[in-house]
Amino acid sequence: MGAAFNVIPCCVTESETQDAEMEVLDLDEGVEQHTPVLSRDTLCWRRNETEERSAHACKDSDSWVGFHNVDTNLNRLVSQADGDCPLSNKSKTGELYDCIDIYKQPAFDHPLLKNHTLQLKPSSLPNGFKLTKPKPATFYGFNDTCPSGTILIERSQKPDNFHARSIDDRTSQGHYYAIFETTGSGPFYGAHARMGTYRLPNLLPNQVSSSTIYLYGGVNGPDNELNVMEAGWHVAPFTYNDNIPRFFIYWTSDGYENTGCVNLLCPGFVRISSGNGPGTPIVQFSTYNGEEKFMDVLIAKDPSTSNWWVWSEGVSIGYFPKELFPKMDGRIETVQMGGHVFSSASDPSPPMGSGHPSQEGRNKAAYFVQVQLVDSTNSLYNLVPESIEFRTDIPDYYDIGDYHNTNTNEGYAFAYGGVGGFKK
Repeated sequence: MGAAFNVIPCCVTESETQDAEMEVLDLDEGVEQHTPVLSRDTLCWRRNETEERSAHACKDSDSWVGFHNVDTNLNRLVSQADGDCPLSNKSKTGELYDCIDIYKQPAFDHPLLKNHTLQLKPSSLPNGFKLTKPKPATFYGFNDTCPSGTILIERSQKPDNFHARSIDDRTSQGHYYAIFETTGSGPFYGAHARMGTYRLPNLLPNQVSSSTIYLYGGVNGPDNELNVMEAGWHVAPFTYNDNIPRFFIYWTSDGYENTGCVNLLCPGFVRISSGNGPGTPIVQFSTYNGEEKFMDVLIAKDPSTSNWWVWSEGVSIGYFPKELFPKMDGRIETVQMGGHVFSSASDPSPPMGSGHPSQEGRNKAAYFVQVQLVDSTNSLYNLVPESIEFRTDIPDYYDIGDYHNTNTNEGYAFAYGGVGGFKK
């Protein structure tokens, strides 16, 4: 796919117009360069995306003319591809979704997936994991049922500046964390947790706060060969133009340098269901000193195909193809879980978790519960406390604590978070 770009408001500054013109050139070049291998549905997806950018550029400006010309070019290519564009819908939070042929979804524009065989469902579930019946996706604000053989794909969001470095290299870049990390007890074949969800309405436009499961491969090699999968929830105003907490995924195969992206912003992750997918809003939240609400997330290797499946709320939403991770060799070397925030150097850092420190305890601090790993027999097992260590880079602002095995079905649990406010 070509370059992703920002919506250009009308009217814009001269520098912003120049940026838009460069984005037009990148898009047009990308279309011409990749046309022979782009599917009709992908061309439609790109056409719809370009129409959105054109609608936000100043009428008759160079950027508007450029977007309009690219749109005309894409319409011609769609006609040559012998078909009409798929159905489109707009969610109640403003996102645009298209019903895309499941076999022609943008994931397969990735060069490593040209000969990939689509897997429609996991070959088996990890032992100890139970599926749940999918619920109507009321967060869309429209019927999420696409025609048979198609799935909902959200049009591109803006670039994600949050996922730019591995945990070890993030502090100097405005990234701060409070996590646990496994220490040599692997290999692992997946990880599971239920994480408390919270509203964080006061993040600034350039800030991000996330609660995440990280799976790593290639940790002992060069930094630019690090393979990472992520899943969890985050608040990312720059990416979505709002402060709504959302389920997200992320991947990279070169240590966050050039490959990978958040959600479906680039080819790679294969979407299977139209329900609670990457980027969709979370609808239930915990209340401070009140009821806790949790989101269930599992990433696990399929024992037959070696693809890495993702479940959200007990429903399989799709998978990371094995071809994306050459250094994982079918297994995970390190697992991390916890909180991670980003802020520019000029602003105080944002809240993490519930926005309260871990020592405040249940119903106040944010928790991960039912923390489990997947072994070589495809079975979930409870975390062994002696096999992990806890890490936080600015403990006066973000911490991790109250880690313990519970006597209930919550298994291993820990608290994390903080109010933020750190400024260099």
